Amino acid sequence: MKSAVRFPISQNCKILVDVGDSVSSDTVLLEEFSSKQKEVVPISKLLNVKGDSIYRHLRKKIGEQIEMGEILATSKTFFSSKSIKSPVAGTLSEIDLSFGTLTLVAKSGNVHPRKIKSPIKGKVKNITKTAVEIEVEGEVLDLVRGFGEERMGKLVYMEKEDLGILDVVNEVENCIVSSHQIPSDVMVKLEVMGAAGLVVVKEPKGDLPWGQIEVTVFKKLKAVDGKMVWLRPEVKQLVVID
Repeated sequence: MKSAVRFPISQNCKILVDVGDSVSSDTVLLEEFSSKQKEVVPISKLLNVKGDSIYRHLRKKIGEQIEMGEILATSKTFFSSKSIKSPVAGTLSEIDLSFGTLTLVAKSGNVHPRKIKSPIKGKVKNITKTAVEIEVEGEVLDLVRGFGEERMGKLVYMEKEDLGILDVVNEVENCIVSSHQIPSDVMVKLEVMGAAGLVVVKEPKGDLPWGQIEVTVFKKLKAVDGKMVWLRPEVKQLVVID
């Protein structure tokens, strides 16, 4: 089955492909240039904590000079840890506890373009003012909403609705786990076991990237168990790769 996946185009994007071009995982489709000298980092969202509690996790203070890749904040539990690194070099200018964000003022000339690629091969089907469309071999399923970065991995389907910690016995490292819902104790176990992401009916709480789907779509995933999928939370797509 052939389907189209979309790569949104912002005002600051440079398109590097033409209609009809074949693309691979090495092909740069777009370069996105940031015109902002300020970079807002959503610490509370990335660490999944309340905005007014991010100060407990911060490793930098207002006015500090920060290099790209330096750790801004960390979150540690008995089972796992997570660090948020600075996307730019600059100065920490603001901490907003209402929204749980940090604002960095980037050094002049330090903001580099973000290269956008497709992780699977295909052909450029269409280019509009808002998106580049790539035709790929696979099926695209719509997500209701999503959180986190894109992930690719083998789908592990768990049909049981009241999923318990003892039900997670399969190998899930680098896999996309699909379940009706993920309780907090199961979430911790999946994080420790190295799961790459989640596809769920009920919105979860945790650090893993996830996509929420309708019940009718979830039932279709039983036939997808064991296949490679591409989870795209930001554009609300789950691509089943043939």
